[in-house]
Amino acid sequence: MRDRLLGLDAKDFDVASSARPDQIVEILPAAVLVGASFGVVRFGAVEIATFRSESSYSDGRHPDEVRYETDPRADAARRDFTINAIFFDPVHAEYLDYFEGRRDLERREIRAVGDARARFAEDHLRLLRAVRFGARFAFTIQAETWTAMQEYRRSIRLVSAERLHDELNRMFTGPHPGHALELLRSSGLLEELVPEAELSGFPASPLSVPLSVPLAWAALLQSAEEPRVILNRFRFSHADTQATLAILRSQRLIPTARDLSLADFKRLVRQPNFEDHLRLAGESEVVDWIGQRWHAMSVEDLHPKPLLSGADLIAMGLVPGPRFSQLVAALEEAQLNGLASTRHEAIAQLGLA
Repeated sequence: MRDRLLGLDAKDFDVASSARPDQIVEILPAAVLVGASFGVVRFGAVEIATFRSESSYSDGRHPDEVRYETDPRADAARRDFTINAIFFDPVHAEYLDYFEGRRDLERREIRAVGDARARFAEDHLRLLRAVRFGARFAFTIQAETWTAMQEYRRSIRLVSAERLHDELNRMFTGPHPGHALELLRSSGLLEELVPEAELSGFPASPLSVPLSVPLAWAALLQSAEEPRVILNRFRFSHADTQATLAILRSQRLIPTARDLSLADFKRLVRQPNFEDHLRLAGESEVVDWIGQRWHAMSVEDLHPKPLLSGADLIAMGLVPGPRFSQLVAALEEAQLNGLASTRHEAIAQLGLA
């Protein structure tokens, strides 16, 4: 309902009902129970949840007790922010807005439902959700909610790395990553999560959005001494870690690209998603030069097919061993430098004639 009221396309629709899970399954035999402890049933692509209220959250994530309710207001009262607690009753064609979420949409404001401190104590990840929604919609965060975020900022350390990873990625690849970073910094959350990035952050000239995950984190960790340690802390995949570190390594090579050998230049620009590497480097004469030279090269220029195979080397009387890999590397170097384009030239370059 939030997105609908903002004139945005909703990604999904969730249904809440006074019907209990067993009653929902009886009405919709094809429905599947997916959250037994929370009364959630899935029917096709739609999740149907029984109205519920919750008790205290001892672990800062899960309620200690869930009680089914028949009153939608009780269900709305457990939600995080007012803009996310708006119901639409399709039978009577009316909105049920118990906490003035529509007013906050008009004010462009993020406000916790009820007691902000209680909401953040229940689920510490809501601290980041407030930032993400604020950045996504370019909303301000209501004063009491903001104060509670600052007071509870240290609680974010108790959230699992996987949940932090997902939430941070969503805000940094969203429409306003710079705004998200500023909210993290001014709330004190950045210091709790990535103190190494306090003196870094996104470039002064904002990168055009959207940002890929590796580019966003490379921008954030430009000044970090050990970016790999930070990425491991947030349980990044091997692929995303390697891609992020590759972008950071390129920042040292790009300014001196004119001094690279032809082979080293080709190795630089043939990296996956190299456009991201140039985007972080920013606009400059050397970046323009790299782009022009790179785009003038063909796939075959950057990834030449080996002129000699292992079978060829064996046929020439060489014994398989460590020298094989050395010869293969030397041959690729010669090809990338334009010194060998035929089998005869390859044999000559390797001194095997």
